[in-house]
Amino acid sequence: MSLIKSISGIRGTIGGAAGEGLTPLDVVKFTSAFATLMRRSSPSQSNTIVVGRDARLSGRMVLNTVIGTLTGMGFDVVNIGLATTPTTELAVVGEKACGGIIITASHNPKQWNALKLLNHQGEFLSADEGAEVLRIAHAEDFDYADVDHLGREKKLHLAEAAYRASARTRLGGCGCYTQGTFYRCSRCCQFGRWRGYPQVARSIGGGAYRKALL
Repeated sequence: MSLIKSISGIRGTIGGAAGEGLTPLDVVKFTSAFATLMRRSSPSQSNTIVVGRDARLSGRMVLNTVIGTLTGMGFDVVNIGLATTPTTELAVVGEKACGGIIITASHNPKQWNALKLLNHQGEFLSADEGAEVLRIAHAEDFDYADVDHLGREKKLHLAEAAYRASARTRLGGCGCYTQGTFYRCSRCCQFGRWRGYPQVARSIGGGAYRKALL
């Protein structure tokens, strides 16, 4: 079994003893640490965290554990279910959340999974923020909400999440999406980090795709 803890997130193989693989206990610990960081240092006033996952066999188990932990910490959760990493990043911005968690191990074999952590801008944590998550987790420096302050889960269909994100980021003069570093239109402001939204919307089809091309 393997558990790799780094500033970019937590990844490991499913199963084994706690601390030696990505077990439910490890998911709870690092999710709690991330939630604590968001509460203490996020500039956003939101109490919402977006969660999405890939289609791995362990994805549903990890997702349910993450959501239970976040609501236990007193955060509201927007569960967008099966979603790509770019879609989850956009959903954080679209939902005006204080952060996000992507449950995916990318190209790794099926026994792996991971928690990738996002700030309120839908971007990966900085080195200092990642180090603080590791410190909080190691010290178990977190507290949970009492029964009157538990969070709630809201499920959001992928197409709706993409549409809501697009509606809040359509800022360019030609109708392109220019929020943050997500998308730059070659017609009016050139491209930035990547041209994510049209490709994300095209993959899900329907109204979100048409919206992206307006």
